[in-house]
Amino acid sequence: MIKTCLGILCCAACALFIISCTTQSQQDSTTGSGIRSVALGDLPVDRCFVYIEGENYKDKSGGTLDYKDGAYGKKCLGMRWGEKLTDFVDYEINLESPIDSALLVIRVAIDNTRPQNYQILLNDRIAQFAEFQPTGGYGYKAEQWKCYSISLGEIAKGRHILKIRPSRRGGIVNIDCLALGKTE
Repeated sequence: MIKTCLGILCCAACALFIISCTTQSQQDSTTGSGIRSVALGDLPVDRCFVYIEGENYKDKSGGTLDYKDGAYGKKCLGMRWGEKLTDFVDYEINLESPIDSALLVIRVAIDNTRPQNYQILLNDRIAQFAEFQPTGGYGYKAEQWKCYSISLGEIAKGRHILKIRPSRRGGIVNIDCLALGKTE
């Protein structure tokens, strides 16, 4: 019951995040930097610095654009992304100031019977390992998406490459969006 309530709250926060991001992202789209007034999962509005749609990657191996009714804009990074150990996705981030205790929140959909494991790298160095529990589907419905939070520690001001890659074969996941900010 508690997990179900938390899942509903997370998806509600994701929906609020997406709605509030649309206008601000359009205003910032030429620079890709700046504080955005958004919230996602454990990341409230006042502590979110970067928002990226899952399909807006810098580089990737595996998967492609996938269309899901439950995803924001009805699209995400998917189509069997994470199935092979050679799969990865890179997102470019630009921080106007350092973050002393960074928090990454990712909204994903996973239709599997077991948890999926991923490496989170920052500038080609492993920053964290993440385990995402199955979400009950591949994101065709809004309730099949869940937010997961990953602590990344200190991140310096400037441009960085955030990479996500599976830790084992068969880690198929759809990525709708991600946000980077600071913990309390």
